[in-house]
Formats: sequence, structure tokens, C-alpha cells
Amino acid sequence: LSLTKEWKALSGKHTVKFVIKAHNKVINTRTITISVKHVPQGKLVWKLHPGDHSYLAPLVCNNKIVFYSSTTVYCLSPDNGKLLWKRNFITDSDNKNPNGIIATVGYNRKIYISLHDKGVKKNSAVSTLYCLDINNGKTLWKKRIYDGIAFDIRPYSNNIYVTVFYEDIFGPIPDKTLYCFDSKNGNLIWKKNFYRVGQFPFQAFNGKLFISVQDKTLSTTYIACFDAKNGALLWKKSVGDLPSLSLSAADNGKLFFVSSDLDYITAMDDKGDLMWKKKIINSANYVISAFNGKLYVSALNSFYCMDERNGNVIWQYVRKNCDFASLANGRENLYVRVICRYFDYLLCIDEKTGKLRWKFSTKDTISAPVFYNGKVYFGSDNGYAYCVEGGK
Repeated sequence: LSLTKEWKALSGKHTVKFVIKAHNKVINTRTITISVKHVPQGKLVWKLHPGDHSYLAPLVCNNKIVFYSSTTVYCLSPDNGKLLWKRNFITDSDNKNPNGIIATVGYNRKIYISLHDKGVKKNSAVSTLYCLDINNGKTLWKKRIYDGIAFDIRPYSNNIYVTVFYEDIFGPIPDKTLYCFDSKNGNLIWKKNFYRVGQFPFQAFNGKLFISVQDKTLSTTYIACFDAKNGALLWKKSVGDLPSLSLSAADNGKLFFVSSDLDYITAMDDKGDLMWKKKIINSANYVISAFNGKLYVSALNSFYCMDERNGNVIWQYVRKNCDFASLANGRENLYVRVICRYFDYLLCIDEKTGKLRWKFSTKDTISAPVFYNGKVYFGSDNGYAYCVEGGK
């Protein structure tokens, strides 16, 4: 209704009288005041149906926008959405047995893709890590990983770090492996095996890697710190007795994560020392992102902006029955993917005040957004890739 001209004209406060009748007799009346607020819609620049569902988050690499479906990569012009090239892994001669693209990242004018292959043996989980040329989509190198599903790829200091989770058809086996590959040629530098790893992907800064692990009894969760060059364990700190740590973020030499009781946001330095711990009134789901001295946290019906130095809340944006899933940093604005009951929204929120500036919906599920050169890009389960104007 907020999209119609009638409701736009009604913006403001209004008095409404309700009359309740039974058998043509008035049995009750009630007068209430309602507020109608028109929220501007984001301006669509272009949308393109590349040929399949675009459910993975797009990435920016070498002035190009790359979208993904389950088995296809699409490289588009950021200005008009023109298709520059595409790579289909079903018809590709490199891989005759794909099961779906799991993770993607752009780094140094290359695209790194984790493809989950159908197991070559019964009950097996296999992945292939591809390095593609951003200019034409051709394979520069690839590595077969037989330990399981490569579900997270992170570039750092000219290396590519891959977290692999092993799972068979009878249920998950809590074993994971962290690989370090040379980003130029795919040569394996080192790998580490873990009995169990917490839910958040690893973070990297100050020449170190940080990841959550558990002991074999599953009674204690640790933050483990490794040397990024050789994988040597530097320290390990206990952070709780429950098996789940939520998604984390890192900025300015600090690691931020949701404690296992979901009520606290914790900040830790690169030596494992606790810097601060703050209680969230609405149970926190995960730390979405951290940059420019601010921390952004998804909680129950709320989206928090916090000061990285002490955890104090700067502002809070409330939207009931919704989950704040991911965001893109647009300097003056934050572009936030919100998962609601029937479909997702892209919200543009003022970075300083937390006020809503505009919203955009495809009437379907959308991917995490990316911000590039004044515009916001994201994919949708309706099969379209979208470009929306990122201004006020």
C-alpha cells in the first residue's frame, strides 16, 4: 500500500473512527490516531536476467561485477549490466560433475571459486578450488580437495585460505581443515586439521589467523590464533562452554564476536586479551561487519551500531519480525539486506544517525549487497541481477 499514490498523499497523522454494528445497531465506536509514513523506494538503474538464479553475493573485481548461480558465473559491466562473459560448470570441459558453487572471492584481478563436486566415491564430499581470469573467465589453475566441502575462501597477504568442512550423507562429521594456497599458482603452502570448528569463518589481520575450535568433548570453545605464513599455533583462549560462536568481524587489530550465550558482544585483541564485553538487550544473532571504528550487530528485531573502542551503542534501528543479514558500506550510507517473513528488503540506512532513507524489494529472496562507485549490486532468487542507485 505504501507504493500507491493514495498512501503517499496520506503521509502524516490521521484520526480514524471505527463503528462496530450488529443487526444494523451501533454497539461500539472507537477513535484512534494512526501515522502513515511514506518510505521512498530505491532507484533502479538496471536489472538483467542472465539465465539462472543469482543467489550468491556478487563481487567487484577489476571494474567488473561478477554474479553467480548454482553452477554458472556471469561477468557484467557495472554501468549497464552488459554480459561480458559467462562460465557454465555443467558444460565446462574442466568439470563434468558439479554440485554447486559454494564460495567466491575476487583478489588481485582474479576470481577464486569453490565448487562442490558430486563425490567420486560413495558418501564422499569433494571440492574443486578454481582460479579464473577476470577478463575472460578462463581457468588459470585449479586444485582438487578431497577432504570435504570448501565453504569459505579468504585472501590475505598474497595467499588464499580455504576452510573445508567434511560431511557425509548420514550427517555431519565435525572435522575441518584449513588450507593455505599460493594465490598465484595454487601450490599448497600448509594445512591444519581440527576436530571441530565453530560457526564463524576465520579472520586475518596483523599476520595472524583467528578461528574458533572445540575440544573433543565439545564442552569448551576456544579462539585459536595461528601464524598466517606457516600455520604455527601462537595461542588458544577459552571463550565459553557452548558449541556455537557466531559470525565474527575484525577491524583495527581487534576481533569481535557474539559470545556463546548470545547475550554479549566480545572484543579481543590479537594477543587474545579481552578488551571489553557488552550485553545486548535483544539477543544478538551475529556481528555483521566492522569498519571505520564502528561495529554493526544483528539482533532480535534490531540492528545496532556500536563504538569499537568500548562497545557503547551509538544508534539502534528497529524492524520487527525481520533478521538483519548482511550489509555493504557506502561511506555515508549502509545498505542492509533484511530477511522478513515473505521476502527480503534492501534498506538504505544513514550511517551517522541510523535513520531509514529508502528501501527496495524484488518480492523475493536477495543476496548480500555490494557497493561500488556509487551504486549497489545484488542478486535475487527471481533470476535477476540488480543495480540500484546508492545516493540519498
